[in-house]
Amino acid sequence: MIIARIAAKGRDVVSTQPHWTLAEVAEVLVAKNIGAVVVADDSDSVIGILSEREIIRAFPSAAPPCSTTLCQCR
Repeated sequence: MIIARIAAKGRDVVSTQPHWTLAEVAEVLVAKNIGAVVVADDSDSVIGILSEREIIRAFPSAAPPCSTTLCQCR
């Protein structure tokens, strides 16, 4: 099987910036029905990829809900 058969969701790349909160990114993931976004800086250089799994793992059970920015979770 080739990747093109699996990756048929679309060709649009959704990106975010490091100052967004995890809650804001989660809202985008839900709205776009996707599982990850590209994180880019102000000059559109790719910093990394943030997935649903990473958002879940960023919060220990005692943390305040989704108020932490992407940079604070590194």
